[in-house]
Amino acid sequence: MAKVTPETQKKALSFADAAEFLIRRVQKPLSYKALTRIALDEKLIETQSETPAITMHVALRSDMKRREQRGEPQRFIFLGDGQFSLVELVAGTPSQKTKSALDQVRESRLAAAQDVYKRLTARNRGENFELMVSDLLVALGWK
Repeated sequence: MAKVTPETQKKALSFADAAEFLIRRVQKPLSYKALTRIALDEKLIETQSETPAITMHVALRSDMKRREQRGEPQRFIFLGDGQFSLVELVAGTPSQKTKSALDQVRESRLAAAQDVYKRLTARNRGENFELMVSDLLVALGWK
């Protein structure tokens, strides 16, 4: 996100971008109500909503859900009781080597399948293809 200053701000930010800016500035969790109040006071956001705090809450939760569905790294974390923070403030900046549990399982399954494939093809070059495939499936845990 680009650095927002009164001089550079020409248009309103999205609710999520405004929340990120404010949390990053104070370096601590804020409630969605506080985020909304400050963002409106500082004219970071514009809204016609009669319930802008609810709009802020929905925007932050929607950002989290959208990123989860896309497999993108999260920027917000919900701490309960209406409090949001940035993931990097709570857990520190993730390293490039950090992988999700699902990625680790996929890689280990892939490595196991490649190992079994090498062992099976070392003895069998295709003349017993069906037997080779059944051995592969059994080795991967199929019954």
